[in-house]
Amino acid sequence: MKDQLSATLATLCAVVHLVAAGTPATAGVIVVTTQSDSNVADAVCSIREALHAAANDISPYQGCIGAIGDDLILVPSGLYLLVGTLVVQTNGQDVTLAGASIPYPRLNFGLASNLLDVQAGSGAGEVTIQQLQLEGGRTSIRLLDETKLVVEDSALLDATTYGIDVQNTVAALPPAQPHVSLDGVIIDGIAFAGPNQEGVGLRVAAGPGDGQELLIRDSTIVDCEIQGVEIAGDTEVTIEYSMIASNGDQVAGGANGAGIGQIEGDLTVRRTVIEGNQGNIGGIEYDVGFGVLELEDVALIGNQGSSGGGARIFSAFAELDRVVVSDNENAGLGGGLTINEGIVTVRDTLVRRNAARGVNGRGGGVAIAGGEVQLPRVSVVANTAGERGGGIYKFSSDTAYLTNVTLSGNESDLDGAGLYVDVGAVSLDSVTIAANRADADDDGTGEGGGVFVAGGAAVSTTNSVVGDNLRGAARGALTDDCSGVLSSNGYNLVATTVGCTISVTVGDATGVPTGLGPRGWLAGAASLGHVPQPGSAALDTGSPSCPAVDQRGLTRPFDGDGAGGAQCDKGAVESHGDLFFDGFEDGDTSAWSSTSS
Repeated sequence: MKDQLSATLATLCAVVHLVAAGTPATAGVIVVTTQSDSNVADAVCSIREALHAAANDISPYQGCIGAIGDDLILVPSGLYLLVGTLVVQTNGQDVTLAGASIPYPRLNFGLASNLLDVQAGSGAGEVTIQQLQLEGGRTSIRLLDETKLVVEDSALLDATTYGIDVQNTVAALPPAQPHVSLDGVIIDGIAFAGPNQEGVGLRVAAGPGDGQELLIRDSTIVDCEIQGVEIAGDTEVTIEYSMIASNGDQVAGGANGAGIGQIEGDLTVRRTVIEGNQGNIGGIEYDVGFGVLELEDVALIGNQGSSGGGARIFSAFAELDRVVVSDNENAGLGGGLTINEGIVTVRDTLVRRNAARGVNGRGGGVAIAGGEVQLPRVSVVANTAGERGGGIYKFSSDTAYLTNVTLSGNESDLDGAGLYVDVGAVSLDSVTIAANRADADDDGTGEGGGVFVAGGAAVSTTNSVVGDNLRGAARGALTDDCSGVLSSNGYNLVATTVGCTISVTVGDATGVPTGLGPRGWLAGAASLGHVPQPGSAALDTGSPSCPAVDQRGLTRPFDGDGAGGAQCDKGAVESHGDLFFDGFEDGDTSAWSSTSS
């Protein structure tokens, strides 16, 4: 009697919780009372019987009792071993299948078929899956038509093909709302079991559906053997506050976008970590000629590929804001970012410790193969290339614009450790290129530690600093700031011009030390750079028409030498009297330690 009372109270609490969470108060409630997968005339109600009763407005049906209309099916905790696909059919109404207690009920399906098939039947409605753990099967949830699918606070584990498969078979889709919405969902361990068994966490298939919406929020998609998210149908995708990690298990021959791969529709990703994915393209592949890509407050970390590490972009329009691109790796072109086409802006972004490895390794941090590219307020630091362009490698006919950018600590085994321009033009405005190293393998081949400009390419520079760059090993290395021709628009500081040609004009200084401080974290920004030190030839000697802010967003000009009369500094970072490089001036003492004698 006591156990029955506890079960009843748990069910009532679940109803109150689900109604508060948004389930219609008028919904009929059907309570599952057996873990067996039965569909026979008896006194108990199985999940399969409850779904049949909800779809057909039958009450009572077998042992299930409910109301006519929208239905809430409550499933108590326990292990439910299923022997056939469960069909969730709306027939013009809404159906919610929800766990009634903690721990969440486990729906386990070990056979080579789908666990849940969601479909409209005689009329589209909305299906909500809440607080369930779906285990095994070929596909955890398959959406067959225009029915709206909402999955909340659930786990989809160990299927052999897809976690969620959106079939995209009809053109008439729900307007103004996401067709598929995930909130608080874990998709984990989707395996590749053989031919036509894909190992993908979530797929939207190619089909007639036009302009549908997919929302993934506060969710985790991990350890899928081939790919985390695959978008082949025309879909507007939004991913927020989520993690897509450790998907794909092979670099050569793996997925184009082991984290996210999209070939139709727009993609927006906000406040999300995309980490440790492995494929032909490791993190993100966005290949939509007329699409819009937006990344905001995103971390692309530790992804690996054979044709692109962190992300590869083919897009009509792309904006990356406040993105961390770190520790990604590729066996060729583009360790961090590869930009192939479109109007692309990368802003307030850190590109750090990425690698383009091998004898054809080019563009350890960023590879620009096409498009109109703008990089305002970007740090490109400590990246490596097996051949050329440790920081940035450019080989497209378009012009790339770098403003308030630091290229520092990058290395290449051959030429152009900071910046290598093979084809086309690059415009530098208030850029610092310092402490980069060409010929990092010290085999005697390689030059242009800071900048290498190939014949036929063009680099114009304004209000910039190029200095303290090297070629060769750390011991006995030679100073080597530039190779090729630099076209000056004035107010530049080039420490050493041996190996390159620069047309000196108003405000230029050559053959003088830079006087830059060591590379460090800049106060007030998640950014790395070099601040001009007292007495630096870059301090208060810059262009009167420099950008209104510097790399970290602080106002220009500022009277950095204290002599009165503010004038811009040369380079990416404007000195505001900085003394420290670790945030101490903002009250962050975490990098400081005390010692006692």
